[in-house]
Amino acid sequence: MFIMPTARKTKSGNWRCQAFDRVEIINGKKKYFHKSFTARTKHEAERLAVQWMQNKNRPSSELTLSEAIDKYIEIKQNVLSPTTLHGYRSLQRNAYGNLLGMRIDQIGSEHVQSTLNAYAVAHSAKSCRNALGLLTAVITAFIPDASIHATLPQKKRIDYYTPSDEDIQRLVQAIKYRPLYLAVLLAAFGTLRRSEVCGLMDTDISGCVVRVRRARVETENGWQYKDYPKNDSSNRDIVYPQFVIDELTQEKGALVKMTPKRLDINFARARNRAGLPYFRFHDLRSYSVSIAHALNIPDAYLMERGGWSNPDTYRSVYRRVIDDENREITAQLNAHFEKLHSKLHFSDNKKG
Repeated sequence: MFIMPTARKTKSGNWRCQAFDRVEIINGKKKYFHKSFTARTKHEAERLAVQWMQNKNRPSSELTLSEAIDKYIEIKQNVLSPTTLHGYRSLQRNAYGNLLGMRIDQIGSEHVQSTLNAYAVAHSAKSCRNALGLLTAVITAFIPDASIHATLPQKKRIDYYTPSDEDIQRLVQAIKYRPLYLAVLLAAFGTLRRSEVCGLMDTDISGCVVRVRRARVETENGWQYKDYPKNDSSNRDIVYPQFVIDELTQEKGALVKMTPKRLDINFARARNRAGLPYFRFHDLRSYSVSIAHALNIPDAYLMERGGWSNPDTYRSVYRRVIDDENREITAQLNAHFEKLHSKLHFSDNKKG
């Protein structure tokens, strides 16, 4: 039996609940240790605390999958990024269905395969792979000799539309919201990602250089700023055209005052208003890459400017841009040969 813990509201607006863990004698005095749980609501913080107290002395194999995920996240929360933890919670809510109530020592490959089959109906191959990855990591963390096998759906190649110069002009003309205008300039002319655009501050501008040092990411506690490690390839400096800098330096604080999710919504409205084909905000990076390729700018420079860590990742993501370029080069080459062919005259003894 234990005393029901009570959550208290913090200055950030979240709720924190402390659950008793243990007592130790240190230098002849009792010292009490507690586990702290933070959530957006009072009820959720208290639920996490009570669940932990109920389960802390249970054999790991008797945990339900939901309880095991909670415990796994608790163990890993200091070494995983807020974005990863948020992704784990999303999978916990949406990916596992009835498996959540099963004990992990009773979950077999047939259960996992059936659950993945249902999840794959409305989710991508990548999402299925992530769901299986977390599931197997959780189970083997508490039952090391467990063996879970499942067949994942095949990954489908999606050829996204790469906007042209004319598309960018029409898009900008359709924008009626200044933060979106700045966001498009930053992505189209500097290859910034959506999260990086929303993470920029006025202090990140020095002359014509924009220093990319952080991203704005969604966590269990809302949208937060995440600093890039110093050795991360995403941590980079980008020199922008003067007209972009002139627009950016008019802003104070956050350069683009909206979240990445709101950015997607506003971008879709402007794209539709302009009557353009479907493409994502992220495809503005493809536009920038396509222009750079047309100008014969080396891949090594583009990788550094775009924040890609290795050439394989860069080429796999922008294979369609490279393929389009290769088709154009092939057409030019064959056109040259066709022109040459019209001038070729074979003698009769070479025919047949």
